[in-house]
Amino acid sequence: MNVFETGNLQSPDLRMDQSFRRKFEHELHLLKKNNIRREMRMAYLKLPEEYTKKNDYKHWSDAGREWREVVLQGSILNRYLDRKNNRILYEDFFAHGAVLLRQSRHIRHNEVGSKNRNDEQIFYSQYTNVICPSCGATVTLTSDEDHCPYCGGYIKSDFFDWQTEEFLIYRDYNPNTRNFKLTAATMIAFFIPAIPCFRFILPHSYFLALGSAFVITALLAFLL
Repeated sequence: MNVFETGNLQSPDLRMDQSFRRKFEHELHLLKKNNIRREMRMAYLKLPEEYTKKNDYKHWSDAGREWREVVLQGSILNRYLDRKNNRILYEDFFAHGAVLLRQSRHIRHNEVGSKNRNDEQIFYSQYTNVICPSCGATVTLTSDEDHCPYCGGYIKSDFFDWQTEEFLIYRDYNPNTRNFKLTAATMIAFFIPAIPCFRFILPHSYFLALGSAFVITALLAFLL
């Protein structure tokens, strides 16, 4: 998200698939060419229930690669601004929006075969903490290539790290839609039979019977 605002693609934390990087660079080129800045703001982000139960990404394997995916739900503002005067050129606001992040990495033949996530974390740890071949210091790698903070020696790991395959922002399903439908169905189911009932109770005033049925239905809808 920060890259769209700054245009800086040189961060070591940005590990992208080749196709995704090409698409990313093409969008940055168009933004720079037209002197436009893309801005994304998110609030009230949360994980959907299917993710919170596992407290993890969704994982699967396909064609020699391991994949993981996570979706965040919340209110999202996506807009394009003129860099000169910060004038808004276009914007989308999703009260019920979603952010999808999909990543993959190469699976090696000598990797752990267990499906247990704890076994994977133990396996991965040996590739993040390595011994510097120059001075013997224990170094925590932040990428597959790094320099020792003590002696400046060059360190390279053969660990294949996760790389981004897709990053999407889109309008999500409104969770209140189902409640609105149930409330409307309840109002109709109550209001129509209530009219003859109140008409029987108040035989001398049709408008009073209709009004009573309407007021009680409105109160029921409010409670729902």
